[in-house]
Amino acid sequence: MDARGESIVCGSADHGLHVYNMKSGKRTRVLYNKRFGHTDWVTTCAILNDGRIVSGSMDKRLCLWEKSAV
Repeated sequence: MDARGESIVCGSADHGLHVYNMKSGKRTRVLYNKRFGHTDWVTTCAILNDGRIVSGSMDKRLCLWEKSAV
């Protein structure tokens, strides 16, 4: 899990990442799709200074998610 500004990103056992707005408590994005993403549990994630998100998984892959990724 990582927090920056009003956003929190959490890795998940469902192979995706979930981004929440801290003020509203609502989920704003789910980062996972069939063409790109993890195939195993997400074990680490961080929000970069430019707003992109980097994540690592038990599948031994790193993914870089653009700010506009859904």
